[in-house]
Amino acid sequence: MQKSLYFIFLLFLSFSCYSQQNIGKSEQQLVKIIYSNYGGGLGWSETLVITQDSVNYNSNLFATNKKSRLDTTISTDDWNKLVSFFDLKTFKSIHNGPSRLPVDGTDTKYTVILNSGEKYSFVNGKDLSINKKIISFLDLIQSIKKTIINKIKE
Repeated sequence: MQKSLYFIFLLFLSFSCYSQQNIGKSEQQLVKIIYSNYGGGLGWSETLVITQDSVNYNSNLFATNKKSRLDTTISTDDWNKLVSFFDLKTFKSIHNGPSRLPVDGTDTKYTVILNSGEKYSFVNGKDLSINKKIISFLDLIQSIKKTIINKIKE
């Protein structure tokens, strides 16, 4: 009886150690991208949330209370491009730039969320020319936003 309990304990221990090792080695993956632009003299806010299977866009012009919203799917091709252009090390190295809000400007914030739950963001990024992949990543986000806005205008 003791031998079987000991064996079960060892088996349990080996599986728990194995799963801990795999958790530590798993690659961090991009699961959500959030783009937001806010401020301006009339009070403007827009948010674009991109996940592997959806795109959600919301905007609000507070002075006129004009709101726009669109929820749609993202193409597999666009999501795969975003993932391939994304470089965590470079993204983390981008510093916040000065706020433009004091002069009726708008601030732009990019946030990424990883499968581990970690969040990284920057506002009005400085030195964005650090890496062409990051520029391609941000340009694709803007392209997706433009497509959404065109759909809203239709």
